[in-house]
Amino acid sequence: MNIVGTGLSWYCRYMLTDDFLRSLPDDPELGFIELVDHLDEWLAARQNSNSWSAERTYAETLRAFADEHDLDVPFGRSHRTDFESEADWWTRFSEDVAYAKSRYQFRHKLGSRTLLGSSVTLNADRRAEIHALISKIRKVVAVLDVSEDKRNAIYSRLAALAKEVDQSKTFFGTLMSLILEVSGTAGEASERLDPLARLIRRLTSVVADQKTADEQLKLSAPPETKQIEGPAPQQLDLDDDIPF
Repeated sequence: MNIVGTGLSWYCRYMLTDDFLRSLPDDPELGFIELVDHLDEWLAARQNSNSWSAERTYAETLRAFADEHDLDVPFGRSHRTDFESEADWWTRFSEDVAYAKSRYQFRHKLGSRTLLGSSVTLNADRRAEIHALISKIRKVVAVLDVSEDKRNAIYSRLAALAKEVDQSKTFFGTLMSLILEVSGTAGEASERLDPLARLIRRLTSVVADQKTADEQLKLSAPPETKQIEGPAPQQLDLDDDIPF
C-alpha cells in the first residue's frame, strides 16, 4: 500500500520508510489500524518538547492516509485552526482517531456484515473469561484520570455487558457501545489508555472467537437427509366391505 501525492515533509518521509509502507495491508481500514499503532510509537518518543510539531506531523500523516484512501473518519471534518488552542485540538483529534481505530477493529474482527442487533450465545469458558476481563477493566477504569461522568458511563456499559453475558444471548451492539465509550477516553487519559485498550481488544476477541466457532459448527454440520415416506395406508371402502 502506498501513500502518494500527499506532499509530506522530509521528516515525515523518514518516519514512513519504504519497508513500513510495503508492509501495510492492502485493505485501507486494516492499514489505518497499523499506521495508528506505528505513529503512536513514533509520537511517544517525541513528546518531551514544548512544541506541538510532533502532534501536527502525526495528524497530517494520518489525514493524508485517510484522504488518499477515501476513509470516512471524523477527524477529516475539522482542522486545528478551528480550536482555541493546540491542546484542545489535540484532545479532540485523539478522541476521533481512537473512535475510528476501534470502529475498524470491531468491524474486521467481528465481520463487516455483522449487525449490531445480532448476537452470540457464549459457552461457559468464554463467559467466565469475559467476566474476568470485565473485572480487570473495572480496576483500570477506577484509576483513570477522567471525569466522574465518563467513569460512570464506562461502568454503566460494563454492567450492561456483564448482565447480557449471563443471559442466553450477548448482542454485538452492547459490546460496540462499550468500545465507543472507552474510545472517548483517549483525550482525557492517554497515558493510561493502553492497558484499557488491550483489555477491550481481548474482550472483543473472545466474542469474535465465539462467533467464528458458531459459524464453523454450522459449516461442519452434516446436511439434513430427507426421510423417504412409506406408502400411504389404504383407506377402507365401506361400500365394498359391507354387503348391504
